[in-house]
Amino acid sequence: MSDAIMNTVTLSTDTGRRTTADSAGRESRYLAIVAPNGLRGFAVVEVLAGMAVALGLSYVLRPGDPLLIDSPYPWLWLLATIFALRYGALLGVVAGLCILATAWLLYDPAKYSIPTVLFAGGMIQLVVAGHCSDLWRGRLRRLSAANDYLDDRLGSLITSHYLLCASHEHMEREMLGRPVTLRDAVAQLREAGRAMQGSEEAPGMQQLLEYAASVCSVDQAAIFRATGDGLAADALASIGADFPLEPEDSLLVACLETHQLTHLRSPDCQSSAYIACVPIVAHDRGLVAVLVVRSMPFLALTTENLQLLRTLSNYYVDGWSQTASVKGIRQHVPACPDEFALELGRLARVSDEAGIPSTLMAFRFPQAAAYQSAIDILRSERRSLDLIWVHASDQASIVFVLLPLTDTLAAHAYRLRMQRECQVRLGLDLDGMGVRVDALAVPVQAPGLALRHLLYRGQHD
Repeated sequence: MSDAIMNTVTLSTDTGRRTTADSAGRESRYLAIVAPNGLRGFAVVEVLAGMAVALGLSYVLRPGDPLLIDSPYPWLWLLATIFALRYGALLGVVAGLCILATAWLLYDPAKYSIPTVLFAGGMIQLVVAGHCSDLWRGRLRRLSAANDYLDDRLGSLITSHYLLCASHEHMEREMLGRPVTLRDAVAQLREAGRAMQGSEEAPGMQQLLEYAASVCSVDQAAIFRATGDGLAADALASIGADFPLEPEDSLLVACLETHQLTHLRSPDCQSSAYIACVPIVAHDRGLVAVLVVRSMPFLALTTENLQLLRTLSNYYVDGWSQTASVKGIRQHVPACPDEFALELGRLARVSDEAGIPSTLMAFRFPQAAAYQSAIDILRSERRSLDLIWVHASDQASIVFVLLPLTDTLAAHAYRLRMQRECQVRLGLDLDGMGVRVDALAVPVQAPGLALRHLLYRGQHD
């Protein structure tokens, strides 16, 4: 029953993501034409050419008044305003200067009085419209970065949740006599990938395939690396008899187009030389490789088993794709857990790319045993996105709280809320217990040094 529910949730999530991605892709193509995300290389040329064409057409239609000053509506200033909204204040002013240059070249001040108020008002209008465009463009960029981070976290949570469910089910059926769980085995694969980091572009693929084949009962399969125009012909890893890659296979083509699991039960994929094609996707790199299954027992060909195969692959790849970020943080704080180091590195990248702040807090308790209740309150009151790491030593226990997408003012409000909860539940606030609270914004550069600074701050003060 739980397998059916989890399979329905997973398939619905994949379908929803594909539909959302398709609609977002169509919308982004239209928006790229009307309002591009950034200044393209030919933006200045486009503005100058557009204004030149408009001014030339105006001169042909009305040689005596090419700037349409006597027209009931200033049409040329409307075109300049469109450029300001499209590219921002700077290029909007460039469009306005084109109009001013034309007036200086074609109009004789002795014969024709140029309306200074109209020109001044037009330039002010361009600056205001361009500033609004720049302002909202920056807000949309920050919002997009925040949404990308939340999507990344959601994908990780879905994968971890499904892996946990599958691990329990697998333990009940087949692994009751073994001392390790699926999560333990995947952790071993991740460690193998980290040990080979730098020696291969995609480390540990052979170990991944061998383990996944043993768990999911795969007889013949291979992993092919993704390239810019498809898949590499040589396999990164294989099990069973070698077989050539068929790039035109309908099952493989559907997998590459949708980045979704495809198998013989998929629509429009009834005729294929393969049984299933599993995309191996890393959240930060996209499609890394494709696991092509050529042969497996009939009883193992179930949607649940194929979903487990995909989950194992993506869970492992996410681990080594984030190795550099985790390694840089653990180099300064070796005791930092992988999950905490991974999210700290992600938030530093979000702060660098979009300017969205996050906060790292440290609650230093003098004695762990005496204040275990207060530590439990910190655990229970955390938000769904927050991460907590408890570092215990002989002298003190430090509770690190990572607050994603939260500035220092909101972190101060979080501290006050913890004060209030401790006062209500324990009758003593944090200050009364001698708890030191430190907070700092997650830095763009060297977040591991910031974590180390909080870890040893109390010893140096």
